[in-house]
Amino acid sequence: MAPPGGSLPPGIWPRIILLQKNAFEFALKSTGNRTEDGWALWQNGDISDHFRVYEDGNYKVSIRAKGTPLKGVYPTMTLGLGTSEYKWQINSTDWAVYTWEGPMVSGGHDVRISFDNDEYIPPEDRNLYIKDVTIKKSDPR
Repeated sequence: MAPPGGSLPPGIWPRIILLQKNAFEFALKSTGNRTEDGWALWQNGDISDHFRVYEDGNYKVSIRAKGTPLKGVYPTMTLGLGTSEYKWQINSTDWAVYTWEGPMVSGGHDVRISFDNDEYIPPEDRNLYIKDVTIKKSDPR
């Protein structure tokens, strides 16, 4: 399938980044607030958006995130791709990249990033911070 507005030589289009957004640019946000450099989920909730895959193949989803712990337990972040889910235990108050790589078929897809282990016991508050998300075709091996 050719990209919108024209065509490129075979094999070029699928290598272009499919989605690259700051978290505050996501279409839907169930809770939270914009921060200086992303989106903060202060309670259990998610951000989601839609993207299109132009060719079957392996793709990489990269999420730049950080969290604040409560009693040494950091937030759990879940990546939802359609009906599949992949979880990470965030382990730093500094930005880090969390990646998933796997097959996707051509067509429209929904991406959702959620936080589901919120807790607040003053003075500690477990929160998830998402800076940005990139989805692109994996490098050939």
